[in-house]
Amino acid sequence: GEVEREVALAGVGNLIGEMSLFDKKLRSASARATTDASVVTLPYSQLENQLEELPEWVRITMRTLSEKLRQTNKKFFG
Repeated sequence: GEVEREVALAGVGNLIGEMSLFDKKLRSASARATTDASVVTLPYSQLENQLEELPEWVRITMRTLSEKLRQTNKKFFG
């Protein structure tokens, strides 16, 4: 089975899954609440137009950072 590893803690107002906004890849980790929590989902289809308004260099930078973070997570957490 899968081994659970804590990669990060998210608190009030924090985002999770944001890398997928920029690189359109599947999530690199799962999230589990340790206390009662409310979650708001932001469907990509509703954000796509706003993301397209960003300068191309910003989108490229965010995709690059997302990929580097995915590679680092894979290296350290499998």
